[in-house]
Amino acid sequence: MKYFQTYTYRKITFILMILVSIISFGLFFGFYQSALDYLEEEKNYIGEKFNNENSQIYAQLPIFRVIWVLFSLLVAIIIVISIISTVNYLKQTNNNLLFLKINIFLVIFAIILISILLSFQPPIAETLLRQERIIKTLNPPDYTTGWIIFVLLLTTGIFGLFSLKNFGYLKNDKKIIL
Repeated sequence: MKYFQTYTYRKITFILMILVSIISFGLFFGFYQSALDYLEEEKNYIGEKFNNENSQIYAQLPIFRVIWVLFSLLVAIIIVISIISTVNYLKQTNNNLLFLKINIFLVIFAIILISILLSFQPPIAETLLRQERIIKTLNPPDYTTGWIIFVLLLTTGIFGLFSLKNFGYLKNDKKIIL
């Protein structure tokens, strides 16, 4: 395939960024939904005494929403820039170095956002019900999807940094005659 003859790693990076962004968006939606499910479980766990002060995750929901919006915007921008770059490589019109740098910056920013969310993981809560002699347990939401998003974005960011040093040529480049 002639498409990968030059700037191979950059082209692979842009295609990888499109795929990882789409996968990360879907996983982040599941991650956000697990936080909402945990809130419902926490309401049932605490019972009638539930309020904003004794909730582990209720105070974090506005932060989740802001990061959800920012992450969605980042993913959309990364996808658009990557598609434009891929088309530029097909047309042989631009080496897309600026677009690659912008995408790497956006991926790093997305990694920071996911890292902030991963730091909010609530602990396992246990309560001993004395009259029933049962230990009631509230397990935190599954943060595995958050870690998968983190690893995917980290891998993409590292691959993007390596592809910065990938050089090539375009058909439309002017030949320098000495």
